Amino acid sequence: MLSKPLVIICVLALISLFAVSSAKADSVPIVNANFSQLGAPLTLSCGTGCAYNDGPITGWAYSGAAEAGSWQPNSSFYTSLPPAETTIAYINGGKLTQDVGALLANTTYALTVYVGNRLDNLTTDYSFGLATGPLVDATWSNNGLITPGTFQAETISFTTGSNVTGDLTIFLADAGPQADFGNVSLNAVSTPEPSLLLMLGIGLIGLLFVGKRFGLKRPEQLTATN
Repeated sequence: MLSKPLVIICVLALISLFAVSSAKADSVPIVNANFSQLGAPLTLSCGTGCAYNDGPITGWAYSGAAEAGSWQPNSSFYTSLPPAETTIAYINGGKLTQDVGALLANTTYALTVYVGNRLDNLTTDYSFGLATGPLVDATWSNNGLITPGTFQAETISFTTGSNVTGDLTIFLADAGPQADFGNVSLNAVSTPEPSLLLMLGIGLIGLLFVGKRFGLKRPEQLTATN
């Protein structure tokens, strides 16, 4: 019969294994993530089959921009758009933001944004990232590195600790003249706390001890019997 301490160790190991294995990626809801819900009608023309607005985008706030809005470009500007998308967001020197709710502890966030480069190579420095209070995790790049006429998926991520406060905000920005964005997604994966990993380690050591105590053999040590 197993002693009481060994039983406790084994139970802790099973609990830890379940907690670690149950971690999964959850999609964080984003309002109007593909910019298809227009805040204003596309009444301004940019050619045949091309229209845009200069105004609000549903679910998103913008600041510091001389111009920002929704855009349905034609093939004169893009040969392909983000997956399953016909409308994109553009910014001419400013920032789009959206509050996506309370920040979670011990969580890894991964933000993916599609960034475009027009066929006429109207390039700019752009930025996107996540912010909460004084903490800002962002990346800067130039869309001239993207194949003209296409969009490219870009990702940034960060992991929170055990003590967090405040809400999490997504932001998209550019330095001008224009950056185009589409299909924004945010995933959150919970990460085990150090104490949980410690319990897992103790439990595994306990299981090894039990195996040696009762003479459990490795598969290669077993022999077939008739």
